[in-house]
Amino acid sequence: MEPHSTPPPVVKTSESTTIGEHGEVITETTTTETRQVVTSRAVDVVVEEDIVEVEPDTVTEEAELNVHALARDIASNAGFVALDLSGAQLTTEDIAEISEALQVNNTLESLKLDDNDINDTGLAAIAAMLTVNETLEELTLGEQLIQHSVESERNLAASIHLNMTIRVFKFEWKDESCRATAEAALARNEAAYIASRKRKVVKTINVEEIQEITTVRKDKRVTDDDDDVQEEQQQQRQYGALVEESSSSSNVLAAGAAIAVASVASVAAVNVVSDGGVGADSAVGYGSVTLGQSESLLVVDAAATAETDTGSEYVLVEGGKTQETAVATEVITVAETKSEESTYAQTSSADVAVVEVESTQIEVVESAQTTQAIALETSSTVQEVEVTATVTESTESTVTSSETGISTGAAYAAVGAAAVGVAVSSYSSTEVKVSETAASVEAPVAVETVVVADTAAVSESIALGESEAYVTAEAVASTVTVDASSSHTETVSVTKVVSEKTEAHSTESKSEAVLYETIIVTETKKYDSNILFIVIASVILLLIAIIVGFLMTPAAVVIVEEGIVAGAEAAGLILLVGAYSFNTIIVRADPDVNLPSAVLPRVVDLLTATSSNTSVKLVQSSTELDAALQSVTNLNQTLVMCIGANDCTRSLISEDVVGNLGSESFHVVSRKNESAPFVVAVDGVNAFDDGTHQESSMRIQKDWKHGNRGLAYGVYAALEEIGFAFMHPLAPSIPPTVSVNAVNVSIAEAPRWKKFRAIHYHTQHPLELTPFLQGFGPGGVDDEEGWASQIPEFASFCEWLVANRQNGVEWPLLEGHTWDGFARTDVRMARFKKMVDIGHSYGIMVGVDVPIAFAQQHSFRLLKHGNGEEGHFEEEKKEIEASLDWVMRAGFDFLGTESGTSEFTHSSPDTMLRWMDVAADYAAEKYNVTMFIKVHCSAGQTAHGFIDERTNSDINYNMLPHFASPNMGVLPHTVEPYALDDPAPTYGNKDFKYIREYLKWELENNQRPVVFYPETAYWVSVDIDVPLFLPLYFERRFHDLRLLAADEEASASKKRMDGQLIFASGWEWSYWLNDAMAARASWNPFIEIEDEKEALKMLIQPLVRHLNVSDQMDAANLILEWTQTENDLLINGKLEGQAALDDIVRKNGHGYLEGWDTWDDVSKVLGKLTQPDSLGLVELKHSGTWFDHVEERLLKHLKYDEEAEYVKSVRPLLIEMNDKFANLSVRTAALAAKAPTYVSDLWDDIADASRMTSLRARQVMNLYEFVYQEKTTGRRNETLALQAMNALHTAQKIVNARETRYRVPADRAASWTNLNAPHNPTAYAFNYLWTVRSLHYWWRDAAKALSDHRSTQSKSFANIIEPVEMGLGTGKTLKAADSLAGVLAALGVADDYFDVEDKEPQYPRDIKHWKY
Repeated sequence: MEPHSTPPPVVKTSESTTIGEHGEVITETTTTETRQVVTSRAVDVVVEEDIVEVEPDTVTEEAELNVHALARDIASNAGFVALDLSGAQLTTEDIAEISEALQVNNTLESLKLDDNDINDTGLAAIAAMLTVNETLEELTLGEQLIQHSVESERNLAASIHLNMTIRVFKFEWKDESCRATAEAALARNEAAYIASRKRKVVKTINVEEIQEITTVRKDKRVTDDDDDVQEEQQQQRQYGALVEESSSSSNVLAAGAAIAVASVASVAAVNVVSDGGVGADSAVGYGSVTLGQSESLLVVDAAATAETDTGSEYVLVEGGKTQETAVATEVITVAETKSEESTYAQTSSADVAVVEVESTQIEVVESAQTTQAIALETSSTVQEVEVTATVTESTESTVTSSETGISTGAAYAAVGAAAVGVAVSSYSSTEVKVSETAASVEAPVAVETVVVADTAAVSESIALGESEAYVTAEAVASTVTVDASSSHTETVSVTKVVSEKTEAHSTESKSEAVLYETIIVTETKKYDSNILFIVIASVILLLIAIIVGFLMTPAAVVIVEEGIVAGAEAAGLILLVGAYSFNTIIVRADPDVNLPSAVLPRVVDLLTATSSNTSVKLVQSSTELDAALQSVTNLNQTLVMCIGANDCTRSLISEDVVGNLGSESFHVVSRKNESAPFVVAVDGVNAFDDGTHQESSMRIQKDWKHGNRGLAYGVYAALEEIGFAFMHPLAPSIPPTVSVNAVNVSIAEAPRWKKFRAIHYHTQHPLELTPFLQGFGPGGVDDEEGWASQIPEFASFCEWLVANRQNGVEWPLLEGHTWDGFARTDVRMARFKKMVDIGHSYGIMVGVDVPIAFAQQHSFRLLKHGNGEEGHFEEEKKEIEASLDWVMRAGFDFLGTESGTSEFTHSSPDTMLRWMDVAADYAAEKYNVTMFIKVHCSAGQTAHGFIDERTNSDINYNMLPHFASPNMGVLPHTVEPYALDDPAPTYGNKDFKYIREYLKWELENNQRPVVFYPETAYWVSVDIDVPLFLPLYFERRFHDLRLLAADEEASASKKRMDGQLIFASGWEWSYWLNDAMAARASWNPFIEIEDEKEALKMLIQPLVRHLNVSDQMDAANLILEWTQTENDLLINGKLEGQAALDDIVRKNGHGYLEGWDTWDDVSKVLGKLTQPDSLGLVELKHSGTWFDHVEERLLKHLKYDEEAEYVKSVRPLLIEMNDKFANLSVRTAALAAKAPTYVSDLWDDIADASRMTSLRARQVMNLYEFVYQEKTTGRRNETLALQAMNALHTAQKIVNARETRYRVPADRAASWTNLNAPHNPTAYAFNYLWTVRSLHYWWRDAAKALSDHRSTQSKSFANIIEPVEMGLGTGKTLKAADSLAGVLAALGVADDYFDVEDKEPQYPRDIKHWKY
């Protein structure tokens, strides 16, 4: 640094004169000398600099390429970072080998594979690699010699979307949507890369500091000059006080509108101050705004003065303080304009100049012309324009639009595939004749070209719903042909379509369109023979409707869909035409409409939430409805929803038909007539004990007093018809606009099982709503405000229940020893009452599970002090009744309870039976409610002395309620995904056929209510907390209900069970899907459709119907493929092309993908496994030794040849799971990427869960192969270890990203809480997704396989469950057990099994000698 040159000292001298006491003149001279002194010091500063990397050498493989050796080098991270294999004539097998190696490579950054023979299989291998590779930045696949399919492109695009490092990708895309998906991902990764290239470094620099040193010297002299003194005193009298030196600024505040400065820093105001040159006459107003947030930027008249000011220096001022200086590089004056002849919509905030503030420069961007950035919806008016559309081989047509849109002439005669589950297979055209058609569209695009084709096919891109400008169809002939087989084929031919001059509306726009005069449409679909009459009737009705002019709205194609059949009791006719969207919605409901109290306000809120441009109005009479319609300017964009028994509803639904279907049924009917609004009418029937199908004797209100439940079901069915989805209990999907794809809809539905369709939300597990449902706030029992803040979540859950046709909810009550003082207080009771009121406000019955003596997992017990000792029955009876009196103060509608003292222990059968009778009879006789008891599937327990008449032996203890009072209902229970006819190697069972037989037995006895009680998740190591994507759950529940319905129909009495209670354990990671679909299955299992797969497609329509029409069938088939693959591999262990296994123990996939915790390992030794068994990693690792497994050998008395078992059964299973789940997950991600925004969160959740399942399969496969190879060869295959850990680390990234999208705060669902934390009512030390956040089960398996430290081979390794707290509940038993645990710990025995109070595992920290 050059030394700083200092200027010479500055010397100033001043004098002051005063008059002394004796008249002398005193002159004081002050001399000030200022000089600069330069010093230098070292200063550390942080600066940002670009990371400069040396270009790597590229390895180019030429002739005699040894692919195997190359792949080995790639997998071992040989060190090269760029590889060029262009033109290497690589085969599919070569690509697969290289791709597999790249899955574990962490050095290669560039790979070129141009000019090779990569086919679909090779592309699939590359796609699978991209989902896990974390270093590759460039990949080129240009000019392949073999053609590839669009399906391969979709998989490839989905993989690129999931990859976070690839930035350059060369490929010849066929599908534009795939190209767009890939390019968006590449741009995202490029931006992240650029950001990562900046680094902050500390540099030491020498800083010169200039100090000013001022020396002041004062001299005083005294004189006798009276004349001078008198003159100076005179000046003071004339001018007042002495004037000190000052300066003023000539800066002028500029009005600034010609610049329209906006601050990107979100400051409250930005003023522009100039040092001259810009006067107030340069503009008439200015805006102080935040960029992108202003709703009103003023347009100026534009004085030219501002244009001359380029280059002036400006100062940005905030809050009166100067912030920085900037130079305006360009100043643009924008005059207010009005579009006269323009094809663009003009908005009120368009014609302004925008300025962005960057660093010290103001950049002015001209935007005087309206561009695409100005969205149409920001404008309420569209200028009148004149558009000329020239049509080849036709006359020129010129049309002038109204103020509401732009005329496109005859440009939008488009046809497309119909929605609502029917796919049209082909279109063809043989004639083209253009007629004049006026169409009004709300879009800022002019038609430039109209293409007329002599013969053309309608492309998928012009699908139904993309444009509403359709021509009217006139059917000249229509035929139905029936072949001789058991299935029938329907062919509908529309031989002529007449283009009429008609007005239609659209929110879409095209620059080109194809006009069709003659269209032949053929749809082929298989129908079950017992519903053929519905199809024929629908076709006849369609023809009649067209002939009499019933359909007055334009339609190019009319397709008849199979009627919606509800329990063979109702059929709906849907006539599909162009979609309608609405900006005005009028809800018509009388003041006395008998809806549950929360439903109507909620409907209005939902409709209002769709768009800020949607007007929603509630009217309560015909007069108000007429007045509201009078104010509407466009009836074609108006929806009227008529709810309940009013004249509007009766115009479409007659009173005679409303009650035909019985309890809880509903009707939804819609109509659209010319020059009239779109009308949807809803009516329904309340819940009552109609006895139509001879259900058992469940006690329900003779007439439900909390609103017409059937009407509520109908209202939510209508909301689904206009675009809403209610899949997740805490997050309904709200469409951006209210629209319909069908008119003249008629839906009539009733439940197959009328009395009880409910959810058991298992709050013994630390789930999303567990603290709330136990009366806890986030801060604990005293946090009233925090508890109340979560009421909307419970209300959303109740709304989800009614939207999915459920009528009840229950959860277990808890009572913990650390909060015993709160358990039975008035404060807690008041909160329970509030919950009951919320449930009733949606028409939902509310119950709780209150065990009698069951002490597991902090259970609330009706009997806390009794043990069945002789002579104490009356005391026990009083305690049970007193506990029920306290519980029923909340007003619950039904009760649940448990048998025994835990899942595996029980009191004597005589004692248990007496307690059952006391509880059930007291609840029925005093409170008129039914109590249900779980009939568990745990094996190995019998009730001695109580004979099962079917076997003439002691009955299974769980079935003891067969002998209880008829007031006690039964809940035959199955666990995990297993169906009633599946092998089920869990809880000591081979299958659950005996549960099915027990249910049938109770039904035929007709003594008590019977409700099926299966699961949709099994939290604690089996599925949701791994997590695994298991749509298998809802498919198996659907299968169960179809089995049970068939049993009912085949029985002599035709008796039906009372319904289904679903055991639910959380909703994240797509488990909302299992609950929603299983719930809907209890409403309608579609037993009239013989083919179960086709019936399943009907069940999942509420999920797939919101996708693009072209994706709906793909989505349904993909979900079905997931369920079939999981059924084969996870349940049956069935490999492709092989016969089913007779014995699936240790040979089924679920036993390997599930998690294993300490107590699963212990239970395996004790023979009490509550999940499917497997060949364990430690078992395989130490097979043939006594190390740590001698107890298994002694206790189980089983002999396995573990190595042979692995090679024969386990390895092939793991390989096939890896391959198939990888393929399914990539296809799922590709489908999710195309989901509309308002349902994308659902499909992203499914995609993430599916990818976690694939990664788990990959991790497990590699861990087992690693252990096997190390055991048999003595060598550690580090490539396998790295592949396993790569899968884990990739899974961690997915988990971290998904947590930000949980529907409750992530910590509430996924944090470690410690036992007995103030806000934790459960017996667990963590919330239910903590094991997902930490990947606990993944790390535990990795440590077992890859670590040689003895601690990781122990069953107590990474224990997270305190068994005493978990299994023994509260009271003296717990205290005694705690004392025993303390003694064992003091002796150094089994301390890891008990010490989990404050110890949160951290991985890999807690794995000793860990090196990965």
